[in-house]
Amino acid sequence: MNYWVISPNVNAGPNEEAWKEAFLTTHRAFIGWGTDAQHGLTFAKNIEIGDIILVAKGPNSNKRLLICGLVVSDAQGEHLADTPTWAQNRRLANVVATQDLQAAGLDFTDCAYLRAGRIPALYALYPQANQNDKRVCDQLYQLILAKSKEQMRENIANLLKAKHQIILQGPPGTGKTRLSKQLAADLTANGRGESKLIQFHPAYAYEDFVRGIVAEVKDGAVAYTVQNKVLAEFAAQAEAHSDQTFVLIIDEINRANLAAVLGELIYALEYRFDKNKSESEREADVESPYGITPTAGGQPNRTLRLPTNLLIIGTMNTADRSAASLDYAIRRRFAFVEVEPSESAIESEAGKVLFRKVAALFDGPNSCLSPEFRKEDVQPGHSYFMEVANGLSLADRLRYEIKPLLREYLRDGILLPGFDKATEKAINALSA
Repeated sequence: MNYWVISPNVNAGPNEEAWKEAFLTTHRAFIGWGTDAQHGLTFAKNIEIGDIILVAKGPNSNKRLLICGLVVSDAQGEHLADTPTWAQNRRLANVVATQDLQAAGLDFTDCAYLRAGRIPALYALYPQANQNDKRVCDQLYQLILAKSKEQMRENIANLLKAKHQIILQGPPGTGKTRLSKQLAADLTANGRGESKLIQFHPAYAYEDFVRGIVAEVKDGAVAYTVQNKVLAEFAAQAEAHSDQTFVLIIDEINRANLAAVLGELIYALEYRFDKNKSESEREADVESPYGITPTAGGQPNRTLRLPTNLLIIGTMNTADRSAASLDYAIRRRFAFVEVEPSESAIESEAGKVLFRKVAALFDGPNSCLSPEFRKEDVQPGHSYFMEVANGLSLADRLRYEIKPLLREYLRDGILLPGFDKATEKAINALSA
């Protein structure tokens, strides 16, 4: 990854505001040189997809920050409809806008592009050779990373609103539960709703999750009553507050027998109750085998509803072969989002180095991974490579968490032993 600074030609004049607006609204970096000039040729040939571009006018003494983003396209020479004149451009992703750049407190003192007095101009930053450049590059990287995570959560939240239930799936240590909590917090922020987290296990049953018979002692006698459990109770709350969002997080969703736990609600997952529709437009309610008798007496009410403002997020560990697989009927009712190991989420350089060493066991020329598995399903996630708040060192995590997991993979056939126990030797040789 390389870092570039463009000082665009947005001097005071008839086109200044139009160019600034183009940067911000089109999420592109522009330069007014063609490939017959040095800066134009560098823009077209030397900048690579995956590099970071900062658009910032003028020298360090009075720098005006515009946008920063990750390059996602090759250079294109064209006159776009919403720009004043012809210019080369590259599309940017994870764009950090002016106000966020200004709030970050970027310090450009003694950076390599102090000479950027001529515009339009293009300059590279050199984090390996210049500590001042490294400081700015690290700040830009963190801004882009934060924007990337924000965009990812926004995309998943939009998917969840459309589908109503999703499953975050991936190997251990990729932060699936943490991400589900962040999504729930985003969706229910500022009093816009509620969230609840539960965890499934092999003994979990319909009577624990939906509705069941409960024995209670009253006046020395045992009385049996039907009670709503987690899902039915939460669904009733959501239906009563249709202007709010209710998010139910089911951690380790595949550790229970979902078909048995959900029962007839498999139908309700697909056909949600919508209070805004007329009775004739609504899908039929589902009926529970257990009916709750109204307070005033009368026939037990067996109706179960999952309203549209109740959203469900499940998490699933794809490396756990002991967990139950999901049948096709259930899979069709959930959208599946892969949460993969990410080196960029690891802050320390030592953690990144160890991450790459472990990743080499699952991919590349020296891979030990069984062909029955995908690395995306089993490679240990980034949280294993972070030093945690209680003072556990990276070396401790390697010794007590990472190596035991890899040896378990070896016993389970996820990692193959290799010639002369080569895999076991490679695991033993890992160091932080």
